[in-house]
Amino acid sequence: MVEKPYLFANDRPGRRTDVVALAQEAEARHFPGLFSESPGDNLALSLATLDRTKRIAVGTGIAGIYLCHPHTMATGASLIEELHPGRFLLGLGTSHIPFHEEMGIRYGKPLEDMRRYVQNIRSVTEGAPCPPIIVAALRKRMSALAAEIGDGVMWANAALSHPPFSLAQIPPERRSSMILSNSAPACVSEDRGAAFLAIRRYLLFYLKLPNYQNYFVEAGYEEEMMAARSAIANGDDERLMAAREISSPSPVCLFGMVAPDSKAGLDTSIIAVFLLLEGSHTGSFESSTQDYSVTAVPEALGVVGSAVIREIVLSHRYEQLLPPCDA
Repeated sequence: MVEKPYLFANDRPGRRTDVVALAQEAEARHFPGLFSESPGDNLALSLATLDRTKRIAVGTGIAGIYLCHPHTMATGASLIEELHPGRFLLGLGTSHIPFHEEMGIRYGKPLEDMRRYVQNIRSVTEGAPCPPIIVAALRKRMSALAAEIGDGVMWANAALSHPPFSLAQIPPERRSSMILSNSAPACVSEDRGAAFLAIRRYLLFYLKLPNYQNYFVEAGYEEEMMAARSAIANGDDERLMAAREISSPSPVCLFGMVAPDSKAGLDTSIIAVFLLLEGSHTGSFESSTQDYSVTAVPEALGVVGSAVIREIVLSHRYEQLLPPCDA
């Protein structure tokens, strides 16, 4: 069980040095690791970050399997593992249909494709260094597949009531040897109302993705998802916001120092931290859910000079940052 969370960062042009700076400071404060998400070349970003740190673990969270040939992924991951043995985690996922449609990339059959992809990576790296492979999962079949073919499972934005069900898909004898994690959003703000609104808008972005809609149905929110799908079909974000049980941060976010998911048997908490320094900034979330991701922390803190916010972000003191119910 880790006492501090892994952090998330984005690969964004002009911000890569911020990610490295964040990793260096997180390492100095004894955080266990940093994941970089897609889109972007998070394999290259991982190598750059590892080259500039000494201890911290770095991983892809996730690298999309439809965006990179498995041979290319395998050789790149093997190179990183050889240069930085034991410090790299290869997180793989299928991502979401709309993202691939925008790029003109065919989205296949996730279960079959993930199995084949991991098999290809292991084949290419046979006899060569290969990092642990963490399979991103939402629903039970991918969770079970991750237990079969992977070295770990990464859930994301999971309903905190649901991990016991997800863990039940993994044979007990496998759990002790696997990395089990959930990426949970947290928000840092001097304005509790702004924090609540920012996280809510963040979650609404995911609610519009079919994979997450299906996940929340599995997690017991079928009635709420019927209302949400109707609102989405009509382009009615106000009605979607009104689906309070599912669009509220309460079911999926962290509210205290101890992550709720750790009590459910997960040994790693991966935190997507959002920084809000003024309530007015929350409006940016309508157009971009990434504006105040953890990559903004070093730059924003340098400008604002808020020691309080810095300590909250890097000391994992999340208590009282968000209300336990609607503000």
